[in-house]
Amino acid sequence: MKAICFLILIPFSIFSQGVKYNLGKYLEAQESINNFYGVVLVMRNDTVLLKKAYGYANRSKNILNNTETKFQIASITKEFTAACILQMEEQGKLKVTDKLSNYFSGFPMGDSITIHMMLCHISGIKGYWPSRMYYSFTHYSEKKAINYLKKQKLEFTPGTNTSYCTTSYYLLSLIIEKVSGQTYLEYIAQHIFQPLKMTNSGCYAKGIKTDNKAKPAKTMSYGFDISKRENFNLIAGAGMIYSNVDDLYKWDRAYYNNSVLSDASKKKKFTTYKSSFGYGESVDTFQTHYRVRHEGIGEGYTSCLYHYTNDNVCIVMLCNNGTNTFAMPEALSAIVFNKPYELPYHHKKIKIDLLLLDNYVGNYYRKIQDKKYIQVIKKNKKLYLINGNEEGVEMKPESNTKFFLEDGSDRQMEFVVDANGKVLQTWLIRGGVKTERIKAL
Repeated sequence: MKAICFLILIPFSIFSQGVKYNLGKYLEAQESINNFYGVVLVMRNDTVLLKKAYGYANRSKNILNNTETKFQIASITKEFTAACILQMEEQGKLKVTDKLSNYFSGFPMGDSITIHMMLCHISGIKGYWPSRMYYSFTHYSEKKAINYLKKQKLEFTPGTNTSYCTTSYYLLSLIIEKVSGQTYLEYIAQHIFQPLKMTNSGCYAKGIKTDNKAKPAKTMSYGFDISKRENFNLIAGAGMIYSNVDDLYKWDRAYYNNSVLSDASKKKKFTTYKSSFGYGESVDTFQTHYRVRHEGIGEGYTSCLYHYTNDNVCIVMLCNNGTNTFAMPEALSAIVFNKPYELPYHHKKIKIDLLLLDNYVGNYYRKIQDKKYIQVIKKNKKLYLINGNEEGVEMKPESNTKFFLEDGSDRQMEFVVDANGKVLQTWLIRGGVKTERIKAL
């Protein structure tokens, strides 16, 4: 029997070594081709598949990132804020059915908006991110911020639609403070960080210095510098936390036990409401693999945390050079689950017959009855990709049938056509992972 077990383990060990090698090669290519700065941790069954730092923590001082480097995790903070609210519900201190008006008077339809709605982005409250207003807003006092928010019209009737809302999580952090009698930082330190021994995690606060922290190599398009923010509390429950990959893995482990939340609370947290949002989570699948995840984007930082709870896989990616890394964990997931992917490479624009461009104009859906789509338009003899609310990004040809987007998102579109140029099949490629898009007739 021992011999049989040994023979079974050999192929698995060889497969794991192949996964480790492929993870390393992919990230080395991202560092070389796309100038990736950051730290990545990939775990499966409590075994390290990859843990490595890339690029600079502080380019001007020539300090490299290391595997202990701390980063702003931005909107991954929402996972923690939601957990704090659910803890308080377990303690009988509030209910997710409580109205916003229980805690703040004067909000439009405050008697109709519930904590539940705020947690899963169906409240209708207008978000202040991303916009220029965000950078003004984060310099407000709390009183001025609340008064400003009360004057904003709702995007829709509460509970009838979905719109990702950072503002709601700021308000949730204030509810945590009102109910607990502690600051958001004090509560989360006592009830999350300390029990889980997350010793490299904390919250930004003016005057507090943090050692071994990555500095953004690039600012965002608005030119904002996080060090100049006057009131860190105004991103509290939405994006205030800093952490490192080891601490975020400790947080991932809490999803498998009751050290932070009961099974009943975790069920609430991971249930989707009206869309793919749970409480502080996005819940979906990667090629049939169930996952709970969140991404974050801050001033020069991006972050991704993927919990594959059915597969006991965790992927953590923290970046400090403004690179749009959201596509990269998709490729890392493909490598872990032995799915197809492509290594990044240098894209080179070529000239093609402009008449070909008309073949590709149209709307492209994930599936035939899907409401969401990406749009390819032609303007000034060029193709542009429009995805949701983003402005059109130019699609530059690298062949007659393949185009790349030079916006740092590592996206390409590839078309399969017949002899007459009619589109038969379309692939959207993000971070090296292909997903099919169906062109509307």
